[in-house]
Amino acid sequence: MKSALLILTRVITLKTIMRRGLRLSTRSLSSALRSTPPPAALTTILTRAPSASDLLRVHERHHEAFNAIHVSAFWVRLGRLARGCSQERAWLRANPRAVEHSRECTIDMLPRLDSRELANTAHGVASTGVGSALPWSEFWSGVASSALPQLDRFSAAELKNTVWAFATARTRAPALFDDVAAETMSRLEQLRPEEVAMLAWAYARSGHEAPALLASLGAVAERQLPQYGPRELASTAWALAHADAAAPGFFDALAAHLPSRAAELGPTELASAAWGLGRAGRATAELLDALAPAARAALPRFGTRNLATLATPYSLSAASLGEPSRELLLVPSARSARGTDSCGAGGLMTAGTSPTGGG
Repeated sequence: MKSALLILTRVITLKTIMRRGLRLSTRSLSSALRSTPPPAALTTILTRAPSASDLLRVHERHHEAFNAIHVSAFWVRLGRLARGCSQERAWLRANPRAVEHSRECTIDMLPRLDSRELANTAHGVASTGVGSALPWSEFWSGVASSALPQLDRFSAAELKNTVWAFATARTRAPALFDDVAAETMSRLEQLRPEEVAMLAWAYARSGHEAPALLASLGAVAERQLPQYGPRELASTAWALAHADAAAPGFFDALAAHLPSRAAELGPTELASAAWGLGRAGRATAELLDALAPAARAALPRFGTRNLATLATPYSLSAASLGEPSRELLLVPSARSARGTDSCGAGGLMTAGTSPTGGG
């Protein structure tokens, strides 16, 4: 009777945490883990785990009770911890064996995951930064095998999160990318700016050939351009230029649109957008001079890598630039000894976006 009452007390405590949206402390997590909680309470424990090590302890103790939702919630939380804290990410990279058991259990569960759970699991693994090593090849092949028969049930957000994960983990999956491209082509008008940008980035980053898809994404982006935030503007520009996509209308529209938005862009975004326009042959001296005031205002926040990226289109047009633009060309060489930033050209989507739905 006493044991049953103790379990009931812990369940009530967990329900209170769920209702109030509280974060679990390490002490309350340890208390909650002394017995196997009900499924909903276990999901809460996973989504509120305060650290990677705490989360891995939950898995070690209760992995046999995991269902498909728990698998997804586990990796979503681990990915968010890694993205949100450099110390957590460094710890995971320094201790790759810590997730071996979790990886093996997940591989066994993959055939039971639906579209949202597959996309979120893949997104979470890629976000941890540990999923690109050789031991993960079986996981990625399992994700592709499980996803292919049900791609028609994937939402647009789930499609983009899945290919983003493969591109981020630098894992090739030609059949999956071919089928996602075909599936995406059938719903182009449903795509939101974030989905266009991330899909374009994933195909450009992976190097997978999909000229028809990229040209179509460029046409959608051209129509949606006023709705795009700074990140979507720059990521789409970088991706379509990097992939040499046939998207002249998009680049013409971006060249006309960007000067009025330049002050909104951060260093990585501004550098990537300018680089993309330069590669696409749209970085005229007039355009670069129009971007120069925003670039100069953001210089204190530029790292060496972004400065080098920004310098590329300016260097190519150096002979015809105005004075403010020519002054920018002196900055990368003056600061070349400093450390690099975390993203640079092509890095805008390395952090990904939130997984779809709940875990």
